[in-house]
Amino acid sequence: MKANLQRGSKKGKIVTSVVLGIMIGAGFVHAAEDTRYTNPKADERVNAVSNLAAPVSEFTENHDVIEAIRQSKFTGFAAVRQVSVGGNDALGNRWQTMIKVDATSARLYGFQAQVGIYMSQGTTAPDSTFSDGDVQGSRAIRMDGKGVSDAFNFSNINFGYYYDAGPLKSELVLGRMNMRSALVNQSTDYGLGGMYKGNLSGLDFSIAYYDSWVTDNIYKSLLTRNWEAAQKQNVAQFGIGNNLIRVSVANSGSFVKGLSFEATYLKAVHLVDIGYLDGRYKIGFMGDKASFDVYGQVGYLYLNDGAQFQVGGATGNVVNANKELLSGPIANQTQSVAWAKNAGLYNIQANLNFDFLEKQNAGGTLGFMGSFGEGYGVSLANGTFKTAGSYWQSYTTYLEGTHFTGAGSKKGSNIHVAYAKFHYAPIKQVTFGLDLAYIHGKTNMPLLIKAQERRGISNDRKTYRYSSIDTDNAGLFEINPRVVFKYKKGIAFTAEYSQILGDMQMWRAYFEARFTL
Repeated sequence: MKANLQRGSKKGKIVTSVVLGIMIGAGFVHAAEDTRYTNPKADERVNAVSNLAAPVSEFTENHDVIEAIRQSKFTGFAAVRQVSVGGNDALGNRWQTMIKVDATSARLYGFQAQVGIYMSQGTTAPDSTFSDGDVQGSRAIRMDGKGVSDAFNFSNINFGYYYDAGPLKSELVLGRMNMRSALVNQSTDYGLGGMYKGNLSGLDFSIAYYDSWVTDNIYKSLLTRNWEAAQKQNVAQFGIGNNLIRVSVANSGSFVKGLSFEATYLKAVHLVDIGYLDGRYKIGFMGDKASFDVYGQVGYLYLNDGAQFQVGGATGNVVNANKELLSGPIANQTQSVAWAKNAGLYNIQANLNFDFLEKQNAGGTLGFMGSFGEGYGVSLANGTFKTAGSYWQSYTTYLEGTHFTGAGSKKGSNIHVAYAKFHYAPIKQVTFGLDLAYIHGKTNMPLLIKAQERRGISNDRKTYRYSSIDTDNAGLFEINPRVVFKYKKGIAFTAEYSQILGDMQMWRAYFEARFTL
């Protein structure tokens, strides 16, 4: 939904007053799309350099900053989620509420300011926890800093300049912003620095430098390795100071019809080097009422010699306080778990889609993901590699998955996933889906508290990170049906059920109501 505020209407004046107060007080934010990694769409590509040509109001003469603010564009979402888990190896139920609203001013002489607010309360990954206290106080939500998922504040505050020089379109952004890359979650992951992106005759390219940054998966993974120490040192505001450099090139079919790709090189200084490439070739037939495409991804991570997390807090340098949190070879702490020096992951899939009638469609995906090297943690966030199934990738939201501080960071870990997914929309508003996934290998996937108790394992926080399925040939099978009802544009309801069988036996029932701007 785009909000164009008009001078004349009473409603416009009220909204303008609110927006002016927020924007003038703190600046403006980059709009970010929610890319929930637990249920990625098969045909979704994360393009690090997109939206250069997005429509936006432009002022050059006879207009002032106030008018540019009045013509602001709003994007974001609000969501309410309820999750219950059970079975031999899981227990709990929780609520989660989320609001993300980003405001982008009109351009004034090519300049543009952006500000956004993010609120998240609760979790979709209960681990022997329950919803009894999820309302969190009277009057308003009272956040005491004791929940790693709870946050409410300004999220993006940055300033951009846009330049159109014929075939070259350019954008430069400085400030606190959602990082843009296939290797991160573009809704929850932030960097403080600068980004340039351009488009030259259909070729997209982007360069970013972040002096301080953090991703949601890495933040939770590092912070909860020793939660008691984290609370004592009050380090919940920490960021990663290993300067992050990213270079990306992408094309969406302007060179070869049906062929799109993205290539990214990322370096976190004194920490990791990551290379990533994906590509898709798509053809249409039956008068473009059907399509077939092949999609592939490959990623490789190299852990630098003498790698160190350079961690700091918002109120001072807390590197020493955090060494206990960063237990493992990266923090020069002696323990039994060694980090993978190199990790690789590849994914290949075929997709077939049909549009039978104007309001009906169906399709399916078959694919395989496998690893190579000493581990399989190759990204900065989960969701980079598009497979099937939701629960096996998100039952803790940060300890499992393909990011390099998760389960795949352990030396000697590996993973192989065969998967299929199907969807059918009998009418435009309703889509039925079914995901099937078989996960196999020495995955190092974590065990929840109930699973540890059933196996006689201590469930303290330090053990929690390393009590895992680490035997050879461990196997899991997930069955994941869902239904999505799109009531109107921007209003959607999702209900899904996930059942995991094999070396872990647990289920999850998930419901979400979402309003998207």
